[in-house]
Amino acid sequence: MKSLIKITNKLHRILSEVKYNKIKLPEIIVVGEQSSGKTSVLESIVGIDFLPRGTGIVTRRPLVLELVRSRSTTKQKQNKGPYAKFSHLKNQIFPEFDKVREEIKNQTNQLEKDQISDQPLYLKIFSPKLVDLTLIDLPGLTKNATINQPLSIVETIEKMVLKYISNPKSLLLAIIPATQDIATSDALRICKRVDPNGDRTLGVITKLDLLDKGVDVMPILEGKLFPLKLGYIPVINRSQEDINKGKDIRKAHIDEENFFQNHKVYKLLQNKYGIKYLTERLSSLFIGSIQQNVPSLVESLNRELKITKSKLKSLGTPPNGSNKSSLLSSIISEFSTKYTDLIEGRGLELEQSMTKLQGGARLNFVFYDIFKVFLEGIDPTVKVSNKEIEIILQNTQGIRKSLFVTDTSFEILVKSKISLLKKPCLQCAEQSLKELENILREQIALPRLDRFIELRNRIISTSIEYINQLFIPACEFIKNLISIETAYINVDHPQFISPKRLIIKENKNKKLKKKNKNKNNERKRHLEDGLFKNLLSNFTKKSRTNTDNKHKNGKNANSNKMDLEIPNNIKDIDDDEDDDDDNRQLKEEVEIIKQLISNYFKIIKSKIGDTIPKGIVHYLIKKSTKNLQEHLFQNILKDEKILDLLVEDNQTKMKRIEYNKTIKAYSKSLTILKKIDIDITNLQKH
Repeated sequence: MKSLIKITNKLHRILSEVKYNKIKLPEIIVVGEQSSGKTSVLESIVGIDFLPRGTGIVTRRPLVLELVRSRSTTKQKQNKGPYAKFSHLKNQIFPEFDKVREEIKNQTNQLEKDQISDQPLYLKIFSPKLVDLTLIDLPGLTKNATINQPLSIVETIEKMVLKYISNPKSLLLAIIPATQDIATSDALRICKRVDPNGDRTLGVITKLDLLDKGVDVMPILEGKLFPLKLGYIPVINRSQEDINKGKDIRKAHIDEENFFQNHKVYKLLQNKYGIKYLTERLSSLFIGSIQQNVPSLVESLNRELKITKSKLKSLGTPPNGSNKSSLLSSIISEFSTKYTDLIEGRGLELEQSMTKLQGGARLNFVFYDIFKVFLEGIDPTVKVSNKEIEIILQNTQGIRKSLFVTDTSFEILVKSKISLLKKPCLQCAEQSLKELENILREQIALPRLDRFIELRNRIISTSIEYINQLFIPACEFIKNLISIETAYINVDHPQFISPKRLIIKENKNKKLKKKNKNKNNERKRHLEDGLFKNLLSNFTKKSRTNTDNKHKNGKNANSNKMDLEIPNNIKDIDDDEDDDDDNRQLKEEVEIIKQLISNYFKIIKSKIGDTIPKGIVHYLIKKSTKNLQEHLFQNILKDEKILDLLVEDNQTKMKRIEYNKTIKAYSKSLTILKKIDIDITNLQKH
């Protein structure tokens, strides 16, 4: 089953060529703080010095390290030992690992100073002494930015680490120095964020040899402080002094074995310590993870393959001379159909239809939640004063007093109010036009058309020109409708309360009030003489005041000339507070006419609120959905140069190449995984 690792490595290589790969394969992610011994652990697993060392952040991009246990192949005989290959230098072999270190440095130095990149560097190492394994080494976590480092570097590294370890199929190798309080370990902290139960985290304890005598980490290894289901493995790495003195890794492995065997506490671990055990444990866990995830990988690949094929199909076939005319006709038909479907509530994008109003629903909102609500809120008597109504009543009576409210005064007032409805009605039509334009510009998603940018712009502009042509008769209809309503006031409407009925109703109310008032006549009778005297006194005072005012204005009270100055403005007329019969009648007429206006206006509002949306739908919406396709055919296909617009933009061409590459990679991966699935099934049966 160790061949599973090689197959997984092969899948990694295949899928690494996919630009937007969504398939997550099992992998081992190495996580640790700076100077935690992460580099030493990796070199000990490989058994070769090959990684750059230094102070600060040495690893500034992920290193995908694929270990391949090689056989006695022709290449192996030629190289006479382990060798390495970089994916970016496919034909170059590195038998000398000092040059491997230099190449890693060169690739890292291509980044700006202290810049962190999440673009991985792929390195394969071949040796008969290796265990098949793939490890991903990430930049070391840090708590603070040093001098000349950007303050964001701490957050940048942490985000990159989270991006990699969030893959639920990955195993997390957390490197923790024994010299550090485990409660403050950043490696365990960040692993816990994505693996709170410790199901896929394996702890590696380093630097045990640097602890004071008599101090051990058994409570950690036994899971008493920070339990992990995969446990902890203690290892001993070379110190910096050992490296400086040239101590090789083979000698370090021997010294590590002696340390654990001779330690009074760690020797009780039954050989579950050291680099050798760590390597075997990682290999076993990795194989188990692959076996467990094969079915879900097959399912994910099938799903993504289907999606990618659909995306490729949506681009259509590349246009050529023979199919351009039919392709253009097909695109126009599809565009027109999509426009109609959106208005009728069909063919909506699922995600968008759950978050915001689209298509015809927006038009419906304009008609009933904006326009009709606005109409219902209009009170025709708010912006007209009683004094204005009185003046109109007096003007329409002419030289004689009228016994009842005149038709002329009512018509003048109600027509002026109906005319005010023209503006909101036209605004409703304008907003409907904007919504149709928005559908054409923003809501019609056609991948086949999107690849031809100039053609798309031409189709949209031609469509918008057409609905703007339809907007003109829609506005004429609205203006005519308002003119019709103002041309003839139908006082015989069944819902209209006639003045006669209104007066009878008012008289009944007056009689009722008078009846209630007479109940207290006995109590008030003795005040009548006094009341009369007060009224007479007030009249006398007023007469004197008027006489005095005339004298002040230079006019003689005994003059035979009458004051014929007529006010030109309503404001020039003083309110007369005398409650005489004429004044009382005028006020009653004002109240009656206000009620008549409100009653008739309510009828018109209801009619307008119902008719305007119908008119907009008829003249603008229905005609556009019915005739848009024909209009596009007539105005676009007649252009002899229109076929020249059927040229895919570079972005679409790149998409087609990428989709084809992805389909090829996913199909190849599926073939490999299905074979693995069959082998695993057969193995389980036996």
